[in-house]
Amino acid sequence: MYPVYSNLKCLRTDVTLIQNLKLKIMTVYNYAKLSKREQESLLNSEGLYLDLYFDNENLINVYYLNGFFIEVVLCKGMVIDILPYKRGYEMDKRRLHAIQKRNALLSLAA
Repeated sequence: MYPVYSNLKCLRTDVTLIQNLKLKIMTVYNYAKLSKREQESLLNSEGLYLDLYFDNENLINVYYLNGFFIEVVLCKGMVIDILPYKRGYEMDKRRLHAIQKRNALLSLAA
């Protein structure tokens, strides 16, 4: 007769545990809510460095963290922007930049 209540208690504990785990998993939305200092700290400790490229006078470092990408935009050694994204415009911009770079190198070689 009482096992129903004990199962319900376990179920509530499991739900609470799952909710706590979800709070600890960093998403692109949670990352965007952090302060710039917290974003930089988390990126340095847990981010995976992927690539860097130049866009006009800016140096852009690309990182991967928990299923999303982050671009850190530097101008004259100062961080001017941190852009987290999953996919879309930023990823397309990087592909376009790589194609333009390749085409420029091919035109120089010809």
